[in-house]
Amino acid sequence: MSQFTKMDRDRERKNYWEGPQNRLIRLWVYSQRGLQEVNEFKYFILAFASGVALLYTSLPLKLVIIIAAIGIPLALSLLIVFGRWQLRKAAKVDQWVSTEFGSVLKYNEYNIRVETLNTLEAISKKLDKLLKEANNNASKK
Repeated sequence: MSQFTKMDRDRERKNYWEGPQNRLIRLWVYSQRGLQEVNEFKYFILAFASGVALLYTSLPLKLVIIIAAIGIPLALSLLIVFGRWQLRKAAKVDQWVSTEFGSVLKYNEYNIRVETLNTLEAISKKLDKLLKEANNNASKK
């Protein structure tokens, strides 16, 4: 009766993990998460970048280009690695701590939803049984 079915991990892996397009999407998600986290520290980064910019103004143009050619890919790589770590580890810890300490019901909210679903399914089965009995009694008359 329930619309919820067990997840087929092999099918989900093929749909959402394997393949070049999914790999590109994962890198995109990781970099976005990394940017979100870095955005939390934007004023610190802005102050640091301002200091670095002041140093670059006294450097020759070729050296600035070389540093940028190394720095930009390095920064993007660090963003992706940090975003991946944030998504795979830190987000789960954040969710657990928020649920455990930031909620009155804690994980009981999930348990209440499961119990509600089970109760509604039981009610639906009883109603189906009553309807069948009523239809059988009506057809006998």
